[in-house]
Amino acid sequence: MTKTLTIHNKSKGGEHWFLANAYGKLEIDGIKDPTGGNTKKLPTSIPSPFSQFDLVKTAFRNVTEAGFNKCSPLDFRIISHTLDVGQLFFNLKAFENNLGITAWDSKADLQNLLNGSNKKHSRFGEVLKLFLDQDAETYNFDKLNKLFILKLNHGIVGGTSPATVFFASPNNLDFAKLTMPNNDILFDDDYCHLQDRDEDYQLFWFALQKAMPEFGSRFREVNDYLEMVKEYWGNHNNKDFFATIKTLDTDTYTNEYEVGNSGVGGYDLEVLGFPLRISKEGSNTNKDSDFQINSTKYHAEKMP
Repeated sequence: MTKTLTIHNKSKGGEHWFLANAYGKLEIDGIKDPTGGNTKKLPTSIPSPFSQFDLVKTAFRNVTEAGFNKCSPLDFRIISHTLDVGQLFFNLKAFENNLGITAWDSKADLQNLLNGSNKKHSRFGEVLKLFLDQDAETYNFDKLNKLFILKLNHGIVGGTSPATVFFASPNNLDFAKLTMPNNDILFDDDYCHLQDRDEDYQLFWFALQKAMPEFGSRFREVNDYLEMVKEYWGNHNNKDFFATIKTLDTDTYTNEYEVGNSGVGGYDLEVLGFPLRISKEGSNTNKDSDFQINSTKYHAEKMP
């Protein structure tokens, strides 16, 4: 028996040459997943140096379409690790001794690659420019100023994204497991949606959503996800927290959080030119320590 190899729905008929739709979302959704959606391994055949931006964007879209409890393990993993990266940025001051940031300027650094004497570097620059130009509208590359790559103990964990605010590295992140104040462990296999995280971190996302112009159009998939989290809290018993979310306004983001400094080149953290603010709180070491110095010369907070 012969088999027809086609991406199109064969139930609609058609042999030899026949009319078919252009390759799009319906055709992609119709492709059978041999693992039944249960894989946790990332795809490796996306022909783009910015493939991780697309994977994160797609994961947010898939989760909002399927719901929190019905999303695939892969989408859950991608979103959980992306939120982990955002939580590290948010708590930058608390982990500043272990975190490092590298800034990549989409104009100056790209031009350096293109004009460099190393042919391999210039060819790489040409590839980057090709994708930055052709996918400008899809991933907001036309509004991109800088990317900030976040490193923990010199290992890359992720960075800022022009498509989803943050992204996580697709590599093994076991080295980056950190325990947060609510005992959540970042980058472990116990994945975590936003509503199950620290409330201060949740409020940061909602404040950013409120304050950043065109957030809903620039980060549509993330915006839909945040709206689903709000709906969760609206139907939850914790009405006080939902009431707090509703009180946020455009000034909350500026008043409650401080501008994050990347520590390189004097650059402040930003996403698409909008300031990326962080928690004002530093490490809790001083508050938790039983051994504090009662100095007669240093009149600020007691030091451990």
